[in-house]
This record gives sequence, structure tokens and C-alpha cells, in this order.
Amino acid sequence: MSKDRNESLPLRECRAGTMEFPEALSTAGLRGRQQVMIVVGTFMMNVYCGWQSLSIVFTTIAVPFACNSSSDSVTTVSASNSTSALVRTTGDPAFNDDCVSTCSQYVFSDSPSSVVSSFDMACGDGPYLVSLANSVFWFAYFMSCLTSGMLSDRLGRRPLVLGSVALCFFALLASAFSPDIYVFIGLRFVCGYAQSAYSTITYVAMTETIDPVYLARIGMGIQIIYAIGEMLAAVSGIIFMQSWRLQIIVISSSLLPLFIYYFLFFPESPRWLFVTRRYDKCQKVLNGIAKFNGRAHQPIVLRPSGPTSEGNFPHEMVLDSRASDEIKKKSNVLDLYGTPKAALASITSVISWFSVSLV
Repeated sequence: MSKDRNESLPLRECRAGTMEFPEALSTAGLRGRQQVMIVVGTFMMNVYCGWQSLSIVFTTIAVPFACNSSSDSVTTVSASNSTSALVRTTGDPAFNDDCVSTCSQYVFSDSPSSVVSSFDMACGDGPYLVSLANSVFWFAYFMSCLTSGMLSDRLGRRPLVLGSVALCFFALLASAFSPDIYVFIGLRFVCGYAQSAYSTITYVAMTETIDPVYLARIGMGIQIIYAIGEMLAAVSGIIFMQSWRLQIIVISSSLLPLFIYYFLFFPESPRWLFVTRRYDKCQKVLNGIAKFNGRAHQPIVLRPSGPTSEGNFPHEMVLDSRASDEIKKKSNVLDLYGTPKAALASITSVISWFSVSLV
């Protein structure tokens, strides 16, 4: 075949016995043991998300208080301002929960344990700072929704999931040892960003690996699982009523088995690997999935659809100039609004999520 003839051919594969990506993914299995493990991991993650998201209600619960009286027996605990937060340990105080402008020091009930009593947040700017701790979490969650998808497109699904789970673990654990309300608020921001990242990307990676027929049912199951996590937050709030710090330590510790589970059973998305032209790694992951699903009857050999991630064309491929231009074209978020139908679907989704979040 002449050189001119090669240059005029469209993008195609010249080696026999190879597969297009959809065929290769189907051969590896879309509803096998690997997919079950991925869905179970997604459910586990949503239990944790519901648990952590609602736990702030119990760690910042209001505590009965009153202006300190010298006749009361009190114990000093750490506080965030010049006055010390006090916890009454003896006597039968009549807590009136009144903020007095002339009061220099407040005394708190010894139960329940709360950020409010530990950092003397009952009066002044305290209530606003406590509310800010929750608002900052959800603001970070929102910011992560805008950026984590782009990060996962660049770095990959698996690294971002594992990294964000690890980040959330350390930030949440550190918040249990916060010396003041400001450190606590800052660490809540980190937790919100990390939680949004791994919850969003885990779901995306799952949709790229399993049979789309099951997505609707899995989506409904996720909502039920999330509610179970919220109920778990109430249970832990009652159990650890005497120590909000211990409650946070227990919640953060639950991320360790989740991290190990993801590390062992959460492969990189083969679709992401293929789209980013990492063909060798994609082929390796697909063969790993096929083996785990008990379908490794023959090796999966992919048919590349463009140059490799290094910009080199596989020797099996012959491209014309038009195909090359298509491959070089980059996608971005504006493509979601590229056509009237796509724009309508995108805007409807945004409004729906915003409305549901408000409720």
C-alpha cells in the first residue's frame, strides 16, 4: 500500500483480534463481582456522608448556661477568648440561658458535652461562629462540586477518591483536638471539600463501570443509605453525649476501613483511562476486572482510538488529517450547554439540585 494511500485512510485499527472499548468493557463484565464491590463501597461511603454531615448538630448542641456565681463549684475547660468556659460539676444550679452584658464569665451544665461549652460560645459572637462552622462545611462542599470533577478528569478517579478520603480523615481527626472555634471552623471547611470530592467522584466512577440498567435503582438505594447514616449520627450523638471530641474521633476512625476497602476493591475507571488515551493501563484494568469477575477466558486487547497520552500513535493505527483534528479537540464544561437540548437538561439539573438542597 502506497504512502499516499495510507494518508488518505480514516482512523482505523489494522490488527486483528482487538476490541472497541464498549465491547472490551462488556467482555470484562458490567454486572459481576467487581461491580458488586464497587456498589457496596458506594453505599458504605454514603452511610459515612450522612453520618458526618448531621453529626455537627450533636457536636454543637446547645448547653444550659448561666452567668457564673462564686458560690458555684466549677471546673475550667479550654475556651477561645480571654474568659474561661466553665462547667458546673456540683450543686443544683438554675440555668436561665440568659446572656448578660455585664457578665464576664458563664458557667455551663456538664451535660451534654458540646463545642458551645468547650469554647464559651453561648453569648456574644459565639452562636454565629457555631453556625458558621456548619455553613463553612456546606460552602466547601459546594466549591468542591465545582472543582473536583475537573481534578478527577486530570488526575484520575481513584487517586482523587483515595486522596480526599485520607484528607477528610486527618482533617476530621484534627478537629477533635481543636484548641479554639476558629481552628474548628477551618478544619470543617477541609472536611466539607474532601467529602464532596470523594462522594461525587465515587458515584461518577461507578457509573463508568457498571451496567447503566441498574443506575436508577442504585441511585434510589443511595438515598436510603444516606438516611441510615443520618440515623447513625443521632445514635452516636446520644452515645457520646458526654464527649463531643470522642464522638468526632469515632466518626473519623470509620474512614480507615473505608480507605482500605477503596484501596483494595476500587480500580481506576477504565473509561477514564481510555478517554485519556492511557491504553496500556486501561487494558490492564479491564483484564483485572475480567479476572475478578471470572471472565478471563481470553486476554482483552483494546483497539486504540487515538494517540497515546504521550502523543504517540500506536503502530496499529492509520490516521487522516480530519481524524487527527477531532482527537486534538478538547471538551469543557461549556459543552453541557452546547445544544438547546443539552442546555435545557443541564439547567434543569442545576435548578433541581439547588431546590432539593434548600429543602
